[in-house]
Amino acid sequence: MKASVRTILIIIILGAFNSACLSIFYFPLYQSLDLSGVPEGVQVTALANGEVLDETVTPGSLSLRKMTSISLLFQKEGFYDRSVILEPEPSNGMIWLSFLVSMPTMFIGLFIDLGSGAVHSYPDENLKIEMIPVSESVGSRSLWLTVRIENDYNGSVRIVIQ
Repeated sequence: MKASVRTILIIIILGAFNSACLSIFYFPLYQSLDLSGVPEGVQVTALANGEVLDETVTPGSLSLRKMTSISLLFQKEGFYDRSVILEPEPSNGMIWLSFLVSMPTMFIGLFIDLGSGAVHSYPDENLKIEMIPVSESVGSRSLWLTVRIENDYNGSVRIVIQ
């Protein structure tokens, strides 16, 4: 009888220490994103819900919490602005690790890790941005057309563009 009580107490104590093990021990709530761009020197602003989270200049890196959707705004004078939205995606390996470790505690740790973002990560494919240069003539180019309207007075109008 004493052995079973001791076993139950050990399981409860171990469960308390390993619940949400990814959130406690692995510290993955933030992810560092390495950014590069063509050309270098692009100002990158990370936004979430209209709030500026972090800023850097390429090449550089941002440290972002993995639970929220992030909008990255790329700006450089003489180039069109670009924006990319990064959505955190669950990592299957981290979900399985959290699942296996939190089994003695009835998956409490798994739910904490899912809710805290510990099992999420941002995809890497959108982190290299190529900026499109603004032509110097954009906005100053004019198009002149000569338009002649001919009316035959029979109800039809002919427009001639020269």
